[in-house]
Amino acid sequence: MQSENPSPPRLRVLGANVPETIPSDLRACAELAEPARANLPEILIPCLEPQLAEDTDRRIEQFCRKHDTVGNRVALAIRGIRFVIWEAARVGASADDLMSDLRLVVPDAVDALAPVIVPAYEASRPRIRRDLLQRTLSAHGAIVTGVEWSLHRVLASQHAARVDADIGVITLSYREGAKAERLTLQFDRDALLRLRSACDRLLG
Repeated sequence: MQSENPSPPRLRVLGANVPETIPSDLRACAELAEPARANLPEILIPCLEPQLAEDTDRRIEQFCRKHDTVGNRVALAIRGIRFVIWEAARVGASADDLMSDLRLVVPDAVDALAPVIVPAYEASRPRIRRDLLQRTLSAHGAIVTGVEWSLHRVLASQHAARVDADIGVITLSYREGAKAERLTLQFDRDALLRLRSACDRLLG
C-alpha cells in the first residue's frame, strides 16, 4: 500500500515557498521567557528596516544580557518574524490574514507570537510598503524625493523693458540609483495651470 504524503497548508499570505527554517525560527520566539518576549520589540522594530544596522549584533547581545536569554535564540526569532512581516507587507495583507497563515505554519506557537507580531506588523507595514514602492520606482528611472517652490515677479530683462509677470519656481530633488540631484524649473501661469491639471488627473 502506497503511503500518502500530507499536502502542505494552503497559505494566503506567505505563499508556497516558506523557507523550512521559518517555523523553528518562529518557535524560538514563542519559547523565549515571558520578560524577554514581551520586550522583544526593543530590538525587533529596528530590525524590520530594509537594511539591518551595523550594530545589530551588539544590540542583540545587550538585549540578551539585560533579559538573561540566549543570543542565538533571539537572532533566530528576529529572522523568522522579519521574514513573515516583510512577506505580508509585500502583498498588503492585514494582520488578521497574516495570523491566519501562522495558525497553519506554527499552530502550537501562534498564541505566544500574536502579541509580538501583530503590533510590530501594524507599526512597520506603512514604512515597508513605502520602501517597496521606492524600489519599484527606482527600477524604472529617477525618483522625486522632495519639492520646493517659490513665487518670483519678473519686472524686466534684456529681452523686454517691461515684463511684469509672476513666475512659479519649483525645485525637484530626485534620486537616480545612488546619485542625488536637484532640478529647478520655472513656470509661467499657463504652465502652472497645465501642471495642476495633470496632477488633478493623476490623483483622480
